[in-house]
Amino acid sequence: SSAAPLWTGESAGGTSGERPSVRVDRHGNGLLEIVLARGGQLNALDASMWGVIITVATAARDEASVRAVMLRSDDAKAFSAGGDVRALAQTNSWRERVAFLHLEYAALAALSRLARAKPVVALSDGVTMGAGLGLFLTANRRVVT
Repeated sequence: SSAAPLWTGESAGGTSGERPSVRVDRHGNGLLEIVLARGGQLNALDASMWGVIITVATAARDEASVRAVMLRSDDAKAFSAGGDVRALAQTNSWRERVAFLHLEYAALAALSRLARAKPVVALSDGVTMGAGLGLFLTANRRVVT
């Protein structure tokens, strides 16, 4: 089936002209795919990725045409190595660090709410640890290979 993006924009990760760090594909059969696509970093989750996850999970929960969600990685080495600790270490204040962690927890909460409303399947292939494991565990169906 052809995929059309549900949500796109520069906030999808990366800068203009760069490949997005999270890809969102909507299929005609009601399946919405959220694909972690920051493979060079083992899908270390940065603030922009958490923001996309919050936006997409919230929209998908309320959208009747979305019948199920698949959460996966496009990297054969990792689902996600966790939060982007380099980005966290480069923050200038404890307020910035708290804001980063708040985004992480808000994204996990948004996915948990989505999983209470609709089937959410997470596919883990490779490294899955830290915040990446938290992300994986929000799904109500999980597949590990």
